[in-house]
Amino acid sequence: MKTLLSGDQELTLTVICAVFGIAAATSDRWAPGAGLRVPLFVISYLAGGIGPGLDLIRNLLGRRLDINLLMVTAATGSAVLGHWGEGAVRWLMTDSEKAAWSAVTDPNARVTFVEEFWTARAALPGADGRTYRQEFERRVAFADENLAVDPEQRGSLTDRGMVFVLMGPPTWAGRKPMRTGEDANDNAGMSTVGSQDAGNSEKQLKASGGRSMTSGKLATNSARFGSPSRNAVDSDNNRMEVWHYRRELLPSGVPYQQVDFQFVTKKGYGMQVLQRETESVNTLDAAKSRRQVP
Repeated sequence: MKTLLSGDQELTLTVICAVFGIAAATSDRWAPGAGLRVPLFVISYLAGGIGPGLDLIRNLLGRRLDINLLMVTAATGSAVLGHWGEGAVRWLMTDSEKAAWSAVTDPNARVTFVEEFWTARAALPGADGRTYRQEFERRVAFADENLAVDPEQRGSLTDRGMVFVLMGPPTWAGRKPMRTGEDANDNAGMSTVGSQDAGNSEKQLKASGGRSMTSGKLATNSARFGSPSRNAVDSDNNRMEVWHYRRELLPSGVPYQQVDFQFVTKKGYGMQVLQRETESVNTLDAAKSRRQVP
């Protein structure tokens, strides 16, 4: 939907919001005791809220719900109630920020903490002209809407939600039934035929072949029982979902040309559980560091 402000106007207001927000967050250092903190934050809020505010008025007049209103209301409410740090923002917070948030109990101080948290990240890039915070909230909203596996848990707090918030949309994604044996946690040799079948067949082959029996024939016979086509499809509808990210979507600094994130659904194991492979863990750590501040 087209906004009421032009691209240049939105850019100007974004810059003003960031500049005055940073100034407010650091005012106690460069102007201690001057009482500039609140006025500077007010100017930052107004500059950042003009565009969404105009869109909100237009949507309310048209009897349409506005995502900006919903997100701001949810963020402010969770901050005041103390649940903000338990939401998807946990994927971005440093250990020191988590500790500092836990120590803040005053509702007004919590609101200030949230604003300072985003002000510190105002210079980080977003996508398609959006600010970093707008991009984050957009990803969280998508994850909550599309990636929930349990009605009791938000989609952005699941393993898939974490990957989506940190990495964004994958290059491509796919899902397939998981055959017995494809899971590294399964015991080797589980298949539609047992080891006894393979052993009996080998004995019969040796008995009939005599001295003419070769290692090649034995290998061919063994493949009949150990090939991928003999792996059983699990009857409980176990499956694996794969998100593939190519080099251009990976965070800078990782040595990989592509990374696959694998999510396993298995009875007694969980739904859409991320497999913590080395490449996946290293990539998520790099993505998280890219979205944090020193």
